[in-house]
Amino acid sequence: MDVVVEVSSMERLTECNLAYFYQIPKGLFIKVEAMNETLFNHCYLSSSWNLEDLSDSVAVTDLKPLIIFSKKQMRKVFVFKDEFKFPVHFRYNPAKYPEELPPIVEIASPRVYIRCMENKTLLEEETCYKNRENLACGCNQSPRCSYIRLNASASSPKQKATVPSGDKSKVQLVVASTLVFVFVCLVVIFVSTPAQKSKKK
Repeated sequence: MDVVVEVSSMERLTECNLAYFYQIPKGLFIKVEAMNETLFNHCYLSSSWNLEDLSDSVAVTDLKPLIIFSKKQMRKVFVFKDEFKFPVHFRYNPAKYPEELPPIVEIASPRVYIRCMENKTLLEEETCYKNRENLACGCNQSPRCSYIRLNASASSPKQKATVPSGDKSKVQLVVASTLVFVFVCLVVIFVSTPAQKSKKK
């Protein structure tokens, strides 16, 4: 998943960092190893949540939180652009008949937060104060710091993806073909065994 975020301000942003709060739907999962390979200027919090639970989707809770922190710091800028990407994977879904609708997963855009060394100045604004929330100060999980949730200038639609699943109508054909293949292999083994013994004699 590719993410591009641009933050702008009427005043210079100094010594500020961004944080992104995702809610991963139950139809998807994340591999921690893959996250480490793709996030270079960012880190993430996931130790509290089992993001790699590969159990059936029905048994998985609806949403799993994921917080990504940007290590890049804003230094006296009016506009700041941040980019990163991380892989998501589909969970196993049972086979379905062709007439059944394929499962669809939706992942919403992240909630974006900003924290500055001069947070007190920002919190003097009534709108900013209302959007204040406490999150971990970074990927060390503690202590907790005051962040300001940013409002998007334009609404971003949820990203939708169709989860691949097998064709249930072909299950019988696959099972029958497998049994025939196994039977033929057994026949070949039993037929070839006496022939090999006779050659040794």
